[in-house]
Amino acid sequence: MLRQATGNRLAIQPGLEKAIAERGRRLAPFFETRRRTFKVRDEKGKMETVEKDIVVVKDPKEFVNYVKEERGKESVRVKVGIDGGGGFLKACMGVISDEVPRSPTSSPVAKKPPAPIGGERFKDTGVKKLMIVGIGQGIPENHENMRTFMTELQLGSLSFCLATDLKLSNILAGLMSHASSYPCTWCQASKSDIQQDIPGCLRTFGSIRELARQYKKALAEGKRVGGQQFFGCVEMPLLENPDEDEVLDAIAPPELHLLLGVVAKLFDELTDRMQKELGSTAPADWARHQNIMREHYRGGTLEGNQCRQLLRKSLDLARNLPDKFKAFGIVLHRFSEVVTSCFGTEVVGNPEEKINDFKQAYFSLPVSITPKVHCVFDHVPQWLHRQQARSGRKVGLGFATEQASEAVHRDFKQKWEGGFKIGETRDQYKERLLRCVVRYNGGHL
Repeated sequence: MLRQATGNRLAIQPGLEKAIAERGRRLAPFFETRRRTFKVRDEKGKMETVEKDIVVVKDPKEFVNYVKEERGKESVRVKVGIDGGGGFLKACMGVISDEVPRSPTSSPVAKKPPAPIGGERFKDTGVKKLMIVGIGQGIPENHENMRTFMTELQLGSLSFCLATDLKLSNILAGLMSHASSYPCTWCQASKSDIQQDIPGCLRTFGSIRELARQYKKALAEGKRVGGQQFFGCVEMPLLENPDEDEVLDAIAPPELHLLLGVVAKLFDELTDRMQKELGSTAPADWARHQNIMREHYRGGTLEGNQCRQLLRKSLDLARNLPDKFKAFGIVLHRFSEVVTSCFGTEVVGNPEEKINDFKQAYFSLPVSITPKVHCVFDHVPQWLHRQQARSGRKVGLGFATEQASEAVHRDFKQKWEGGFKIGETRDQYKERLLRCVVRYNGGHL
């Protein structure tokens, strides 16, 4: 089909589909379907318990060893991304070579050259090398459902880094949401502490478990307590890390969501303030002139490419703003330098210096500090330092980014709707879902 659409006999390698199908057949013994109960909302919005078919990898450790051998890798890191999107809750695994690419174009702000044709054309950290190890349709992201899902995944035998968004980070860590009084996944800083730039004590899995036990005990005794009295620790963590492990070592700061959140915060504040004080739509007009368009299908948000484009042109934005508002453009430029320095797969220059410059510039603005901004200020430098101490390499956030796990939704949808899709109530559903996952993974091996 691709050859017909392009008129190019070399558009795909001869026999590629046959090779992918053969890889899928070799992967099939690693996966199976299971039927489990989950909490979903009915048509009236009420929660009900239903049974759903899911596909999971049987033995994660054995699967990782197989992928290592097939790819000819001796030393790897495992990254697990978990996210709901495209109608499916998915757990995806990246088996990443321990070799860090040495290229300045690994920065997510820099323009990247086209990938070479043939050979290892896809990065280990990208969506085209990501393997689905767990999937279920129509499963909402809540603690009870995630407990069931994580139990079936059986990831305790692996050493891995978790890459996910802030909502799921807190669910998996046993914490209240990021709208709570103690919103941070990685430390016990309160909302008030965050606004005053007071660092919080780093969370350990042991401290979360103990505080959650105390919270549940108080409830069982009939005491009127809230999760905020226990630093937001209300459930047992769903990761099996030892008590002494700090959450920062298990859950990476989410590179993509930090990028989206910080840029949106600054640009929205600028837009709103100029509209209210001057009746001006200059920032939005400038963005349209630069072809930086919000994606209305997601509530008018800026997506990754738009955020990166805005950062690259932030100094031009500053030049086009009235004097009173130029600082917003400067702060966006300072954040652009942070992104260039450490949001790629490797560190470029001195990221702690760039983060401090961004921090000082941010404090000049009359805007609040969100949990995402707090994470950039405090936990990104900590994470970078630990990665270098552990590996001896200057690893950037892009090495553990959740971006590929987000991109897999569209990637898998194409495969599912390309000949496998069938209603959940049909007898052949679980067999179709299993075949689709196996074929999908065969193309990513």
